[in-house]
Amino acid sequence: MVKIGKLRNAELFLIVTVSFCIAMYFLLHYNVFPALTDGISDISTAIKDFGISNGLWAALLISFFGNTSILIVVPYSYVVWALAIITSHANALQDWFPIVLGIISGLGAGVGEFTSYVVGRLFGSSKKLVNTTLGQRFENMRQIFERHPRSIPFIVYLFAVTPLPDDVILVPFGVMKYSYWKTVIPCMLGKMTLCILIACAGYFFGDALKAIPIVGSIIPSETSDPASDMLSLLPLFVIIYLMIRMDFGKLLERKGRKKPAAEPGSKMEVSPSAVEQERASSTNGDEPENKGKASDK
Repeated sequence: MVKIGKLRNAELFLIVTVSFCIAMYFLLHYNVFPALTDGISDISTAIKDFGISNGLWAALLISFFGNTSILIVVPYSYVVWALAIITSHANALQDWFPIVLGIISGLGAGVGEFTSYVVGRLFGSSKKLVNTTLGQRFENMRQIFERHPRSIPFIVYLFAVTPLPDDVILVPFGVMKYSYWKTVIPCMLGKMTLCILIACAGYFFGDALKAIPIVGSIIPSETSDPASDMLSLLPLFVIIYLMIRMDFGKLLERKGRKKPAAEPGSKMEVSPSAVEQERASSTNGDEPENKGKASDK
């Protein structure tokens, strides 16, 4: 249980955003302030019309800019999912749309993530960065990955195809001056795979989720409903909270610091009984020598 006096920034962010969305839902649902309701309705309608008319371009740009930020959480995948839902019935590509949407979004995300690699390559050796806490973390990550160079493409793909933050590995790879193609291509393939899965989930299961009484109120819809649109922001804030709360960089550092277990018969493994026997033998060996010195005197 989290005490109020010891709230972390992530928990405080979640409490504030969830409380704001719930409060705004009741204000908009009961039309307490008509001007506020009309204003949010107009903004929501404009955003959805832009997404329906320019869904692929919107996905490309949002995915690109959402991945150019370093260590700043931008859940672009939620936008891809929402676009797949609201444009599912208004696109000429029909069933091919989620695949095309996923490829375009993954392409933008992969190109955007390249900025992290470039930053590591250009500024990784800078003394100002190395002497900071962030620089030390990147240096620790670099040392971990240098022990397993063959697994780097797989690690890049794994981080790209999951919600894991890519910056914690791409910046160290840039510092290592690791191959550009062996870094960017797995990252782009992973992003495309992730975005295709997300787009297909929104396209094929969006209507089924809307039919669920409670869950349907937080699912994005192509129609304009300011109160429901405010609730649909809740999953977005929860995703941001989880990505802030889980520090995968520290997790990898801890695993990298773990020492391998000593093998039986190796020099690293010394039993307590062996230590005691060695001490006893050294003590017994010193006694005759001391007696001999005393007798000579």
